[in-house]
Amino acid sequence: MQGITRLLWAAPLIGFVASAAFFGGQGSIKQKLRADLPEVLASAGPNDLIPVTVVMRDQVPWDQIAEAKAQPTRQARYEAVKSLLKPFAEDNQRGVLAYLRSAEREGKATRIRTLWIVNVIGVDATPEVIHALAQRPDVGYINYNPKTPVFEDPKEEYSDVHLQSAIECGVAAMRAPEVWNNLGITGRGAVIAVIDTGACLSHPDLVNQLWRNPGEIPGNGIDDDGNGFVDDINGWNFDANNNNPNDTNGHGSHTAGTVVGDGTQGTQSGMAPDAAAMIIKVGVTFADEMDVWNAMQYAANNQAHAYSMSLGWPHSRNPDRTTWRNIARNAIALGTQGVIAAGNEGSCCRPFDAVRTPGDVPEIITVGATDCSQNIASFSSVGPVTWQTVSGYMDWPYQPGKIKPTVSAPGVNTTSHRFCSGYVQMSGTSMATPHVAGAVALMIEANPNLTPEQIKDIVMRASIDRGTAGFDNTYGMGFLDAFNAVQMAINEPVTFFPKAYAIDQGVFKTGGLEGTHHNDGEALVVENRRPTAIGDPWVAVQLISHSPEASPSELKLKFDGKVSLMPVRQVLQMFNYNSNSWETLDTRNASTTDQTTEVTVTTNVTRFIKPGNREVKARVVFIDLGVTVTNWTGQIDQVMWTVTP
Repeated sequence: MQGITRLLWAAPLIGFVASAAFFGGQGSIKQKLRADLPEVLASAGPNDLIPVTVVMRDQVPWDQIAEAKAQPTRQARYEAVKSLLKPFAEDNQRGVLAYLRSAEREGKATRIRTLWIVNVIGVDATPEVIHALAQRPDVGYINYNPKTPVFEDPKEEYSDVHLQSAIECGVAAMRAPEVWNNLGITGRGAVIAVIDTGACLSHPDLVNQLWRNPGEIPGNGIDDDGNGFVDDINGWNFDANNNNPNDTNGHGSHTAGTVVGDGTQGTQSGMAPDAAAMIIKVGVTFADEMDVWNAMQYAANNQAHAYSMSLGWPHSRNPDRTTWRNIARNAIALGTQGVIAAGNEGSCCRPFDAVRTPGDVPEIITVGATDCSQNIASFSSVGPVTWQTVSGYMDWPYQPGKIKPTVSAPGVNTTSHRFCSGYVQMSGTSMATPHVAGAVALMIEANPNLTPEQIKDIVMRASIDRGTAGFDNTYGMGFLDAFNAVQMAINEPVTFFPKAYAIDQGVFKTGGLEGTHHNDGEALVVENRRPTAIGDPWVAVQLISHSPEASPSELKLKFDGKVSLMPVRQVLQMFNYNSNSWETLDTRNASTTDQTTEVTVTTNVTRFIKPGNREVKARVVFIDLGVTVTNWTGQIDQVMWTVTP
């Protein structure tokens, strides 16, 4: 056991630079051993169990994930992406898992953990097993995965706060009370996962704000909902692998209080006092990458709207940045946005290494810290970041790199929960991050249809510019104004898709309803097939849906269309319920390559929305202008309506 402990807690070798030459191919054994792993193996005994992550060679391509997430509802998006990722990983991992189970029986492997959000396996294994894994063609690379101190250290001493009737200054500065009082929005229906050191579940300000797994029966010792976790009522403890996410550190209790604390004991510390906090514990002082990746997967799998994560790996610790970004992007594809601390490194590590991983992931919301007067904190990590040498991406080259943080929020002397009772002040980007996550919860109640991409866009647009004019590497887009964000969420355009279709003329060939949502591979195709010299004069597809708004200020309809042969005319119509007839909105010559048609209606919009059930109907007509063969096809896909309240 001494060898195991020595390796599990070994200090990272700062000078080692991970190779970025390999991702997705077989590569050499040396290339497959990443980060500090070669040095750790060289100093290990034959029976030492070394914590590693095994990144499989084959991963689901992003273009397939992007296509799968293009769904008409949040639930459909989640199901489509999960049904793509999970079976792929389970099938691809079988060979490696069979080998590791055999090694486990021989005492050469333990703590075998799997992911499906990306195709990765975690294990503690002997050098012999690790070398054997590296020789397998289905293994992409293996990364050293020690438990390290990754929680953002508060930058000032903890300061106990006497119970008092007050609203925390950061909550007030972000105008959350105006959201509650003027708009009646407090975060109802929103689920925010807090990935941290856990939280004291019995704090009076938190006890009624805990997420409760709707598919789990407490205390029966059964995984009722089949998510792989027994009695995960309020979340999970990945550090101890049990269903008790209670906090023994204090960091997570504080951050959870900033998201949802309701002020029962005196101080209103939470931004969204009626939202639900899913408590996911990944460590007390230390965590490893695999535990946090599992936490992110848990949040997305249980359909949290967002996760708040006040932790990060300095680049000097050689985090597996490729996998971090893959997981963050796939969580977004599943419907869960990430709100992550930038770090407390200030302006160190120039020119582009101050922001920690995964706060450096371009697609997530990265949070810097200010005081309650919107002035940047000296410790708040500044950008930019670059991914120019990260395998699998090689983007955002420096200069200029990618601007980070995304936005800033209060994180200096923040008052929030002190374990199970009372309040304490802490400072750090750890404290700023849950302020933004709480604002996201308010946005979700205001508009439950928001996508993760829309959430980030609104957070950026709703911020008050600070520092250098425009988007900058100190404040990001500025100081987040939660009231602005909620108002934007209320007025955010809503996109919806066809729910049914009918072929008015012609013969169905391939595709179907889902084909109208996607690209060419699943497009809805109708064929002109008549026993005449040039076929029937026209073919048409009717598309039916329901508007989420009865009286929108604007309605847009967009689709891609093409034909197999020309000359053909393409006509777009919408059904006018006032005149009870089809109204033509666009006419053009069709093409044998995709062309996008988009029409916008801003006057008398309700003529296209049926009173009562809010039905909308569109029709795409392809008219034969003299095609010289009997059979030709018309094709449509990427059909979507958008309404603005």
